[in-house]
Amino acid sequence: MPVKEEKGSVQVRCYNCRRVVPQGRYCIYCGRELRRTEPVSLQESKPIPPAMGLRETLFDRILTLENELKKLQGLIGRRGRKQITVVRSPSVYTRLKLPVSQ
Repeated sequence: MPVKEEKGSVQVRCYNCRRVVPQGRYCIYCGRELRRTEPVSLQESKPIPPAMGLRETLFDRILTLENELKKLQGLIGRRGRKQITVVRSPSVYTRLKLPVSQ
């Protein structure tokens, strides 16, 4: 039996992060598109407070950013570059564009 909230939304399990989320186009935790999802039963769904999920997500992002900054500091120090441009892509990783030396 699908889990229904007061608003009439159905809960599904995200294939990427394996969390129970409201049915929609994208997962509210990892941002992946929800394709081929099946409704979960009441026994499967464990209510997670929204603040807890948000804290975990923010903490993970902060750690990722700290690691990226350490890598950038090392890259700038090794190459002796004074300027570096960081381009954020839709992926999790960061691509770097270094100025061409002439």
